[in-house]
Amino acid sequence: MRSVIVGMAALLCLAVAAQADVITNGGFETGDFTGWTVRPTANGQTTVQDVIMYDIDGSGPYGESLAARFCVGEVNHYSQWEGIELVQDVSLVGGTEYTFDADVSAWSQNPYNNYDGGKFELILDGAVLDTWNAGYIEINQKLYGHVSGTYTPGASGPYEIGMRITRPWTPPTYIYQLVDNFTGIPEPATLTLLALGGLTALRRR
Repeated sequence: MRSVIVGMAALLCLAVAAQADVITNGGFETGDFTGWTVRPTANGQTTVQDVIMYDIDGSGPYGESLAARFCVGEVNHYSQWEGIELVQDVSLVGGTEYTFDADVSAWSQNPYNNYDGGKFELILDGAVLDTWNAGYIEINQKLYGHVSGTYTPGASGPYEIGMRITRPWTPPTYIYQLVDNFTGIPEPATLTLLALGGLTALRRR
């Protein structure tokens, strides 16, 4: 019986480890958008959609790595926030708290000043968990941000997580919005309780 419990404990630990991150290709290390869907907002577009080498946090600890790059804005100019949504479906466990994080950046290579580098909204099933607005961006400037939010689903099943990236103008030349290090991590204490609950059930049997 002891060997069974030990074996099941190992399996439970592996199950916990397997749930360490629910996001697929959150660092865009495949060099493309594997696992992700990019779709325009109602009057939105992006004139750039690729994955490039980029330092997403400037003087921070990460250094240069692959990141998703866009150049978003309106199709028809009405001075409204339009662009794209970068989303993917994830499977969440009901009652488990998840923390979603992503690093974001606005980068201007425009020879003219521009009034907005872009707004980044962390969204889950369309609801906004957190927002970072780059605001005014100058010539050859890079601005860095981070979005983070927690969510506890009421039931297990599929949910849509992602980033809404918008600007209130048509896409300018060489003003980019970038995303990297997108993660969705279950709260460790919750996973530990699930594992312990499984072991307790085994001992009782």
